[in-house]
Amino acid sequence: MIYKINKIYRMHRRLLGNILIITLLTIFNTYSQDGNKKIEFVKEKISIDGNLNEPVWKCLISFDHFFNHFPNDTGTTEKPVIVKAFHDGENLYFGVVIHEKTDKYLVNSMNRDMAVQDFLKEDSFVIILDTFENQSSGIFFVVNVLGAQTDGLIAINSENYSPDIGWNTKWNSQVKIEGNLRFFEIAIPLNAIAYDLNKSNWNINFASVDAKTSQYSTLTSFSRNYDLIDLRFTQKVEIVNLPKRKSSKLSLIPSTSFSYTKDVINSQRRNQLNFGLDAKYNVTSSLKLDVAINPDFSQIEQDDQIANLTRFDISLPEKRNFFLENGDLFNNLGARGVNPFYSRKIGLDSEIIYGVKLSGELSKNLRVGLLNTQTESIDSLSGYNFSALVAKKSVTKSITTTGYIINKQNLNTKESVIDYNRVLGLNMNYKSQNKKWLGQLNYGKSFTSLLDNKNNFYSTNLSYSTRKWIGSTSMMRTEKNFVTSVGFTPRIKNYDAGLDQYIRKGYWANYTEIIYNNYSPNDEIKDKNEHKLRVNTFLNSNLELVEENIEFVNIWRKKDLSYFFANVNYNYNNLKFATNIINSNKPLPPNNYNDMNVRIGYISPFGNKIFSHQNRLLYGTFYNGTRFNWEVVGNVRLQPWASMDFNYNLNLINLYEYGKETIHTFNFSGKVFFNTKLMTSANMSYSTRQNDISMNARLQWEFKPLSYVYLVFSNSYYTDNLKKKSYGVALKINYWLDI
Repeated sequence: MIYKINKIYRMHRRLLGNILIITLLTIFNTYSQDGNKKIEFVKEKISIDGNLNEPVWKCLISFDHFFNHFPNDTGTTEKPVIVKAFHDGENLYFGVVIHEKTDKYLVNSMNRDMAVQDFLKEDSFVIILDTFENQSSGIFFVVNVLGAQTDGLIAINSENYSPDIGWNTKWNSQVKIEGNLRFFEIAIPLNAIAYDLNKSNWNINFASVDAKTSQYSTLTSFSRNYDLIDLRFTQKVEIVNLPKRKSSKLSLIPSTSFSYTKDVINSQRRNQLNFGLDAKYNVTSSLKLDVAINPDFSQIEQDDQIANLTRFDISLPEKRNFFLENGDLFNNLGARGVNPFYSRKIGLDSEIIYGVKLSGELSKNLRVGLLNTQTESIDSLSGYNFSALVAKKSVTKSITTTGYIINKQNLNTKESVIDYNRVLGLNMNYKSQNKKWLGQLNYGKSFTSLLDNKNNFYSTNLSYSTRKWIGSTSMMRTEKNFVTSVGFTPRIKNYDAGLDQYIRKGYWANYTEIIYNNYSPNDEIKDKNEHKLRVNTFLNSNLELVEENIEFVNIWRKKDLSYFFANVNYNYNNLKFATNIINSNKPLPPNNYNDMNVRIGYISPFGNKIFSHQNRLLYGTFYNGTRFNWEVVGNVRLQPWASMDFNYNLNLINLYEYGKETIHTFNFSGKVFFNTKLMTSANMSYSTRQNDISMNARLQWEFKPLSYVYLVFSNSYYTDNLKKKSYGVALKINYWLDI
């Protein structure tokens, strides 16, 4: 009897406590609707099921004044968006209700971590957090209407804000659809968010994406020439009673993989069993340590085939998670065409034995990154140690400075010559308080064994953006011995086909772009013209013009957001070396080449369509010969369970006495989603230039949050006779364990 009385007493006490909390919050909210927004502390656990039926959701302040952002960027949205939020000291909770005009929805994918251009093509809700109020680095979380999650980092570079989806953390979300209503319920652990324990204000923005009509709305009002993730347009929000202590968090991710590959041409087989371990540890509330021991990247998708018709190498995107997480600290150190740190150089010649990375905020105004990796020695090939140290400090509200040191070192002391390359640099980023200007000054210097002069790099960049006018210009000087063994500086290396060797040459470069948008904010839907002028100029060290590209672009947009475009391009090349542009036994001789071409095309609306496409045609002179190019890109979406993308590129090049070439390039990517946890994908690349057909198929199962099973099949063939080059299979399992 006493037990029952105590139980009844505890139930009534809990009920009275909840009623008191709700009453106080309601009274407080009544008198604070016109003040600064707050995210309250409420010690109440809720069920993340998308129902929003807990009492706490009824008494919180609403973020419900949303503005149009695209295609019209004036006025408030016609479709109500209501966001409420609170935290309980452990999790940050968001409850969202979006009122649509129809019960239909649009999704493009059900897998985790979509690129920004992908989640802007489907109905979704976006959370943007600038927890240090520095407008330089932030986090975003995205949930589409079928519950697929995307998370990532936001960083500022010399020209804009860029996303990095390589950052991952565990968080919970559920979505419920009832007729025209969309309910999102989201819980993000505070342990997953880096923030200053001594501050209570964050900068926040929300976005509602309606891909059916290609309309986006945001919590703050800003013109559509700025990206959705631009941190300068976030709103200050107070986080009431934010915990002053944050428990450390250790995540262990053991993995095992088995792979079998066969080189058919050389009759070589290889069986490999790997065991690896990744560890992630929150050293402080804003500083994370990542360790990878014997990492395996067998689940990585293959690169697309690209027909490179330039004289220089092209860069391909990094796809390995260890380098992607907090990768913005390391990847935005240079300028256009000059990248002191290009992580794809690491592990290019031999496997990575380990990697260690310490990155995050030391304070509100100081962000750091320290990376060290070691590759293994194979036979006569010595392993190398790669390291990078980056420090980014906010000096004022407008100015941020970044210093870096990058090192590649041969640790084999038995060799008589010490082999090393080091790059030191400093840059300053500027963002104006009126949010129209971005600028950067950059200086770098390399130190390489046997090279000790002409090893500097300088650059400056300035960009301007308003609703109608966008412009940017940059000037850089790269000396011939500015060596970046862990970077990407392709224009320094010039291949002389006559001598069959590379010759290093320094250069001056200027990149200028001016864009005019004939847009009126009173238009209901964007239906105007856009004009662009791009001028790229390159001089050698003697200030002699060696290359110039001038491009004029006209774009005519329609009310359904499709558009036609027409480009006129002029290219001047003063070749100093014999050059192989096509596969020919007779290279182009050093000479002056003046070329002009016209490019036209049509981009269909994405919208609520099963099939969307892009068509581009180019014709003109090419190194005093002729070139015809046709490119078609297509997307087939059978929502919600399948999506297919393809692109085909045809080049017909005739250089007359120096040869001719027909180049076919085709890339295909298809995905089938059984649910948000289980999917299969297939990729195929075809290139007559590389004489290669590569195929990759992958089955991916997320059996627990961020824990995966991958089964990967790969094949490679020659294009001319379909003879098999190689094939392989790999099975990988990793398990994410929080301690």
